[in-house]
Amino acid sequence: MDTRKVYRYEDKYGHGPYNSECWSDEEQQEFLLQEHTSTNHPTWLVDAAFWCGASADMIEPNAYETDFGNLSACASREALSEWFAGWEDVLAENGFRVVEYEVPSSHVIDGASGKQVSFRP
Repeated sequence: MDTRKVYRYEDKYGHGPYNSECWSDEEQQEFLLQEHTSTNHPTWLVDAAFWCGASADMIEPNAYETDFGNLSACASREALSEWFAGWEDVLAENGFRVVEYEVPSSHVIDGASGKQVSFRP
């Protein structure tokens, strides 16, 4: 089976920093959200390859459904570091850690940015 590794920050409950309730300072989370609302940090719906013109037949049928049990991550450790550049210490202080998933390649959809992916664990 062909597999891929993807990387994301998670709290102790498996939530990413945008959706976590584990922040000790909610203003930090709000600042992160504001900073990551840009062309450098597109939302998953903007970044998803199939929303950017990829043919539906390029996506394995029923591979996953966006927003239904899928997680967002980065395609590489380097992409994760770039995505959260300058936030690593703040994330660690709030209990987030880098988690590596190895999943079947058919469970991963790459975003058009080449940084972000959606995957089914």
